[in-house]
Amino acid sequence: MTKTWPNITAIGIREAVDRVAEALSAIATATAWAAAGTLITGFVVLIGAAAAGERARIYESAILKTLGATRGKILASFALRSALMGAAAGVVAVVAGGISGWAVMTFVMDSTYRFEPVSAIGIVLGGILATLLAGLFFALRPLNARPAGTLRAQD
Repeated sequence: MTKTWPNITAIGIREAVDRVAEALSAIATATAWAAAGTLITGFVVLIGAAAAGERARIYESAILKTLGATRGKILASFALRSALMGAAAGVVAVVAGGISGWAVMTFVMDSTYRFEPVSAIGIVLGGILATLLAGLFFALRPLNARPAGTLRAQD
């Protein structure tokens, strides 16, 4: 081909395609690791939120015990609060992630955006489960606190 048309330069397409595929694979891997880091950070924040306010839960538990609430009802109250907090966090994450994903796909990549409802439901359920388990774990101390000592210690 170069003898017939000396002005034409032959380029190996396979090598160029392989290089582009390697670059895209590296970008996909980096994106996956960043997403995993974000999810782990989110779960740590949710667990921290479940641990925060333990003093308030001890006081609340003491008041509820004094008013006649059973440990089961108090635990159900704490579980409901934790589940609602996890659901709210999951919904905020899905909405923020969906808007961000749409913006990147539309304005940066000039492509179409497709919402993945199965992943969104998984994120919300994961937030509920993580917060519920952490909330129940951190509810053990408030449930075991004696009401008299707790109420006397309050100003």
